[in-house]
Amino acid sequence: MTSSPFRLIVFDFSGTLSLAAVEFGRSENLGPALAASGLFALGVTSEAFFWDEIVYPTWVEGSTTPRGYKAVLVDRIAAMGLHAPDDPDPRGSIERAVTDLLDRYFDQCRIDPRWRTLLEALQKNDAVRVLVATDHYAEATPLIKGRLADWGIAAIALEEASPKSQTPFIIANSSDLGHHKADILYWQRIRRILDPDGQSRILLVDDFGGNEDSSDPYGDPARVKSRQLETARVLREVFPGQVDIYAFIVDRSEINRFTMLDKDRLYGFYITKAVSYVRSFLASGPNT
Repeated sequence: MTSSPFRLIVFDFSGTLSLAAVEFGRSENLGPALAASGLFALGVTSEAFFWDEIVYPTWVEGSTTPRGYKAVLVDRIAAMGLHAPDDPDPRGSIERAVTDLLDRYFDQCRIDPRWRTLLEALQKNDAVRVLVATDHYAEATPLIKGRLADWGIAAIALEEASPKSQTPFIIANSSDLGHHKADILYWQRIRRILDPDGQSRILLVDDFGGNEDSSDPYGDPARVKSRQLETARVLREVFPGQVDIYAFIVDRSEINRFTMLDKDRLYGFYITKAVSYVRSFLASGPNT
């Protein structure tokens, strides 16, 4: 049986739905968190060291396998021998420090409330399905489910979905799929599960890592541009219908010169613009 055409609205999570998640990684926030967690005391000497020596070397494994953020960080730090020389339980100390840091991080991974009205409206629209598509660690899937549930929005993981699923919100996490969003295999799997007949019209709202702190290798401008171009290419190759892409990238020069209060207002301005674009997309033309 042929499925009915629908609009598929695809939202990135960190840096798009959750700006607080990327704020955590900025120097003024990450440094104190690393110190308070005990990682500085173990020998994680700086934020740059954290990104370059711990996070980035473990990123592919952490974001394309079910191992999780905690497991890959603990193993990496232990393998580097970062512990107090007289510590009788170095791995335990590492686990406690990493757990403290990640508890702080995941607590900040909240969806900006200025998206809420739109998301609640999308949940009630029978002609729409919403995909939260994220390159993330395994912990993010239940976390995103929980954040949406706080607003009365039910969500399921992609492996629980089908073309006839009644739950309109679906989470496609790279750690569950085994591939990043710039990989064609990621989108091919989504199409097989959600849109086997290729009838949906797609809108992707994504920062492509552009809202990450510049000290995070994932947010390197050259990588962001490459990721944006490659994601657009593979999306249009996989889905035969119309594909719209909205780059939700906040001007970095504005972020860096604003106080937190002004930055929050700036984020609100960008969210308002994105919400208007989504509403215009839904109001425009037929699905096919």
